[in-house]
Amino acid sequence: MSNEETLAAALRDMADPDPKVRAQATGLLDHLATEACVGPLTQALSDPSAHVRRLAVHSLGCQDCKVAPLEVDIVGLLVDRALHDSSIRVRRVTVHQLGLQPHDPRAVAALERILERESDEKLRSRAAFALNRQDGDRPALERFAPPPRASSVQD
Repeated sequence: MSNEETLAAALRDMADPDPKVRAQATGLLDHLATEACVGPLTQALSDPSAHVRRLAVHSLGCQDCKVAPLEVDIVGLLVDRALHDSSIRVRRVTVHQLGLQPHDPRAVAALERILERESDEKLRSRAAFALNRQDGDRPALERFAPPPRASSVQD
């Protein structure tokens, strides 16, 4: 099967009713991605399956896997997923991908918002990593340390 045939099959499988088939197709598009993949991958960001959404985030965000970068507002798509996805695992992967993108004020603002509001340690750790890559003036966790816990020891 040629790359073109594989790409056509993967694009067709993006609409399969089985989430496992959609996930395999989404993962395959990470390495075969062309401009024809942008629409289906963008739609996969709203897939009912969190696994498919997580793979779509990587497939859109990971430029190292591509022969040429995709022509799409990747940061805008990632910011939306990072702030609004219902799955914490999708949000963690998305936040990590934001750190791998070129500097963008929208990414910085979203990462700061996550660090200000979120309590999930893994999400915060990934957001700190991403913010340090996006805006490395001062360590992110230093800027957005969680509030100190009240001491149980009394004087």
